[in-house]
Amino acid sequence: MIVHLRATNDANGNPRRCYVLFTPDGRPLAAWNEGYYGSDAVPGELRQLAYQAPVIHVPVKEYRNWLAQLPSPRFYDAQYFGSPYQLQQALTAGHLS
Repeated sequence: MIVHLRATNDANGNPRRCYVLFTPDGRPLAAWNEGYYGSDAVPGELRQLAYQAPVIHVPVKEYRNWLAQLPSPRFYDAQYFGSPYQLQQALTAGHLS
């Protein structure tokens, strides 16, 4: 599952939003700063989850903490997400949606 965390914009109007990926049992795995990329900030193999992510409004401190504590891999990495086959099976079974 991916959730879309939204904090208030900074003083210059820049967005403070990120996507956080969780395992089916609720363990956070990765976070991607949205910036001006939108859902494209999330690696392609996981992007469909970002399109459907529920939005949660959070304080700025919480937004920063998620990004500071979790890796932000630029590409799909089996070390974090399992094999592409495992990801596809989880998506098909509805475990990550």
